[in-house]
Amino acid sequence: MPKKTVLLIGDSIRIGYCEKVKEELSDIADVYFPQENCRDTHYVLCSLNGWTKLCDPKEVDIVHFNCGHWDCARFNYADSPLTPLSEYEYNIKRIIDAIRYYYPKAKVFFATTTPVVESRTGDRQAYRSNDDIRAYNAAGVRAANEKGVEVNDLFEFALPFDEGKYTDFCHYTDEANVLLGQRVARFIRERL
Repeated sequence: MPKKTVLLIGDSIRIGYCEKVKEELSDIADVYFPQENCRDTHYVLCSLNGWTKLCDPKEVDIVHFNCGHWDCARFNYADSPLTPLSEYEYNIKRIIDAIRYYYPKAKVFFATTTPVVESRTGDRQAYRSNDDIRAYNAAGVRAANEKGVEVNDLFEFALPFDEGKYTDFCHYTDEANVLLGQRVARFIRERL
């Protein structure tokens, strides 16, 4: 039986777990992902066309995507997040529509944004809070539900992680990335 094709799209959290997903699914799927940090919803919208060169878009069976850390961040000491909440929700819907256009046979899955260690956010140059993340996740889930897209709740999965599983305020240790990768791989395997 030929292998399935999986595409992972996401920010630095996805970068941390993508190789583990590839390893975990190697028996049943070829896993592709951009080498770059896919940043925020605007960047994803502008880059989807270019990422079709990673593999044959007509053969992609699953696209698992996330974005949110950049969208809800308050960069350069701003009082509000980079992307307004209503715009984030709208952008998630547009991303889903674009994924369905470029990858016509793919099942689409949205992953929620993972939590942060608020005590480590430092000088607030790129501050984000778990309250903001929860609000953005709720908006993303609403958008996904409206579009008939199943959600992989990585926020709830990672919420019990203690501070020892973080390298800074939002990025994970190798051990935690393995756990996230196993979770994402299991989620995808059950749906292939």
